[in-house]
Amino acid sequence: MSDRQQKIREVITRAWKEEDYKQKLLSNPKGTLEEAGIRFPANVGLKVHLDTADSVNLVIPRNPAESELSDEALNAISGGSAGGDTCAETTCWDRC
Repeated sequence: MSDRQQKIREVITRAWKEEDYKQKLLSNPKGTLEEAGIRFPANVGLKVHLDTADSVNLVIPRNPAESELSDEALNAISGGSAGGDTCAETTCWDRC
């Protein structure tokens, strides 16, 4: 299990145990996860959904065929210089 996956488990476990923390996670997911050491690029939105006894969420992941890297990201991966957030500087959510 990666460090990121472990951190996500810890956040979920804490949300199960602490109602205030769960509400904080639901109302400010990005900030709450960043406090737990889970970072996202500034341009990435984040939504947290709560499964209940009568409501289950299904997430359709991004289609890999539609996930081509930008020239800037390719440049960063190939050793070039790129400005702003890149996957090399942050951890991408879809790779946990």
